[in-house]
Amino acid sequence: MVDLGDHPVMTRYEPSEVRRMIYEEDFYDVRDATGHAVLTAIPLASLGAVLLCLLLSMRPETIARLLLWPRLSAEEVETAALIYHEDYCSAEREVTTVSDLHLMAHLPVVKDDAHVTTYFQFHHEVNNEAYGPISNAILNEDLLTTPNRTYHSQYDDVAQVDRQLTDWLVRTAFRADMFIERIERRKIGTFNIHKICVDDAGNLGEFEGKDRWYGEDYPHSTVFNVIERNLEELERYDLTFEALVTYVLSKPEVALPKPETLMTLPA
Repeated sequence: MVDLGDHPVMTRYEPSEVRRMIYEEDFYDVRDATGHAVLTAIPLASLGAVLLCLLLSMRPETIARLLLWPRLSAEEVETAALIYHEDYCSAEREVTTVSDLHLMAHLPVVKDDAHVTTYFQFHHEVNNEAYGPISNAILNEDLLTTPNRTYHSQYDDVAQVDRQLTDWLVRTAFRADMFIERIERRKIGTFNIHKICVDDAGNLGEFEGKDRWYGEDYPHSTVFNVIERNLEELERYDLTFEALVTYVLSKPEVALPKPETLMTLPA
């Protein structure tokens, strides 16, 4: 678990004087039988997809390039801010059961020099102000490799694996009576709400607030909907790819995959 410190994720107006809140995030390492870390700094949201790829016999190098490294265009990198983070973290804990995962949220963050983690991260930037991360953490040892690969859009080396993983997920969902819809979208602005009007019947009315226009440089996002195949009812919507993998594998009729042969990259 990592203490991300004073990060400007929420602004409160009068009468509150609190303008920042502290939040925490879990990161995971995957180690082999000898204790060597084969994948590091995996966010909790990506853990299910990473474990699935390991079950499908994908090499750690392939998984890192496919799921953990930034997938940004050259234009997005040019308009982004690269930010260096120093965070206090908890002591490591081995996770072998679901109960261990539940305990992660309660691990105390240790605030001393021996429990400091550092990493880089791309943030969306408008008028020299960062508005939030648009990439996973980039470890210090990957700093020279990752942005260079991102800037030159060198994704062809994992394109075939990407397609095979997607095809496997679609087939698995279909066997569990689910369709998957993919949606591409680009945010053009947000509205900072100061007041919400609600009538006596509990219906939402007009909002009062202020527009925040991002312009054409705001990066697009990919989300997925899950539809029940027989009844054609929407089960889940606006899922990230990582959340989609976790949801599909959570269905009781979906069996965990046996190792399969996928296209892998050379070590």
